[in-house]
Amino acid sequence: GKSRQLVDRTFGPAADRSRREHMAADGIRDRCRIDTRAEGQIESGFFKGGSRNLLSDFGAVDGSPSPAHPFRHVGFRHDARANGLEDVSFMAAPGTTTALVGPSGAGKSTIVKLALRLIDPQEGRVLIDGRDVREVTQASLRAAVALVPQDVALFNDTLAANIAFARPEADDAAIRRACELANAWEFISTLPGGLDAHIGEGGSSLSGGQRQRLAIARALLAEPQCFIFDEATSALDTRS
Repeated sequence: GKSRQLVDRTFGPAADRSRREHMAADGIRDRCRIDTRAEGQIESGFFKGGSRNLLSDFGAVDGSPSPAHPFRHVGFRHDARANGLEDVSFMAAPGTTTALVGPSGAGKSTIVKLALRLIDPQEGRVLIDGRDVREVTQASLRAAVALVPQDVALFNDTLAANIAFARPEADDAAIRRACELANAWEFISTLPGGLDAHIGEGGSSLSGGQRQRLAIARALLAEPQCFIFDEATSALDTRS
């Protein structure tokens, strides 16, 4: 009756939110289990990684220049599209910035997926440090390359926990340094609790620009050798 409807209206949203948070936490745990599987096993839901470790086997070690990430005559076409990537070649050289500019549907996001080996090219090769990305383990590729997306995945937890998701063993000093480099410390230091402040589901207590700064800080904390920004500064001003 009416009492039941009142209970549903009062507690239904909270129950739905709790279910979503549990599902997100389960997904994080599952992803961590996948990432820590033994080398040579399937490391993602789609591809089997190679057997070589990018950072140790190919000489790209800490302190060395970032590995080059060239595309050589790459082609890829989605089934639902008449056009796709065709004979794409370019070099993302160490120590430089490479920008991809084009209209929606031009293939920018597809190039990002190819660079991260979320998909494989139908033609040509994607190389990192001179090696085909299909030769290296997914774990070492993920450690070498960090993606900062436009839409940030944030959890109903503290700022520190959200940033340290990239490197759980990081201490507060390392987290603060990453925040400073990402121009995030200025607003974090004004929050009650600072890094211990809770940000709500999806970072609901933060602005779009603040969420993007946290994503950049998270990527910086991971200390990758290559950054990929997928419109990751769309909500930021030119100064920051």
